[in-house]
Amino acid sequence: MSDPSEPAVTVRLIPETVIEGQRLGRHVRHDPRSLAYPVAEGTPVTVRWNRDTPVLDQGATSSCTGNAAVGVLGSDPFYADLADQIAAGLSLDEAEALTIYSAAEKIDGGVGYPPEDEGSSGLSVAQAAKTAGLISGYQHVLSVAAAHTAVQAGPFIVGSDWYSAFDTPDPNGLVAIGGTVRGGHEYECVGYAAATDLWELVNSWGPGWGVAGHFFYSSATFAALLAAQGDATVFVPVSQPAPVPTPPSPPAPGPTPDPTPDHPGFLQRIEDEVEHVVDDIEGFIHHTPPESDPDATDAPEGDSGPGDADVASEPSSPQDDEIGVDAGAVDDDTKPVEPISAVVAAPAHPTDLSSQPGVDPQTVGRGLPTEEGTS
Repeated sequence: MSDPSEPAVTVRLIPETVIEGQRLGRHVRHDPRSLAYPVAEGTPVTVRWNRDTPVLDQGATSSCTGNAAVGVLGSDPFYADLADQIAAGLSLDEAEALTIYSAAEKIDGGVGYPPEDEGSSGLSVAQAAKTAGLISGYQHVLSVAAAHTAVQAGPFIVGSDWYSAFDTPDPNGLVAIGGTVRGGHEYECVGYAAATDLWELVNSWGPGWGVAGHFFYSSATFAALLAAQGDATVFVPVSQPAPVPTPPSPPAPGPTPDPTPDHPGFLQRIEDEVEHVVDDIEGFIHHTPPESDPDATDAPEGDSGPGDADVASEPSSPQDDEIGVDAGAVDDDTKPVEPISAVVAAPAHPTDLSSQPGVDPQTVGRGLPTEEGTS
């Protein structure tokens, strides 16, 4: 029984119509976790990588995935990167291709070659190459535009449906989609020509097939193959650090929520508002109104006298209703505020200071929520 915590892996076994000397052997195995390791998209640039080892021939086996992997390792810049291992006895030949292919079949859940010979996938063969210490990791091409970026760094393997029309390239090695799907196949990509918009690939049917074992197809064909559960896997040289997951794009920002105890910055906003209210109160206490006009008479009943006007001219703070205030004191260490009559001349109509904004010292810096970090 599968672990429900593991992501669902897409597996599709592609049946093969066998033609001796032109065996296939690639299947679909797509893990959604691979999407965290994409190759960035780029623009077309002409590039071609040299292959330092001969074109291999998988013969009567379904080992195309292993052959494609060894083909990449036998091409620049990987061949030079593996110089020490090659000097120590590593041979990038058909035997090594079968070794990697067998390890990939075991990753797929089989017993490996021999006796098993059921084919494998680009993902499994990349995992096998990494386990063998031949690469440090791998990334995934998700579009033709990404393939343009990949090929500028080095060759890579491609897995796709293989059409019957691909069996016989034209004299220039060109193939195009046609006929029926004969199976799935894995091969190496070594270059791209911007002038002709053609990708250069290397097969594993010996140097007598195609143009010295090579063939070509257009970007339109490449895109169609990728769209039909095709894949392209980019190896990272063992001398370079393994790739790290690319974080997903952040969601688009939504409307700013109202401040709540759980909202970031809530505490700071409350502290700022309290400070503004305290400043307003202190400004009012130390404010000296202009001297009264000796010729002025008391305002008629119903009109505001100068005392009321002074009080009304002090705007009310909207924060008063939000945080709660209490007249009388600013903090625990201050003395009670003296009546305003002790500071300035009494207005025509005495004002009840208890109606003016004040701050309850119990609410300043106490009982406020703290922000907690998120993981």
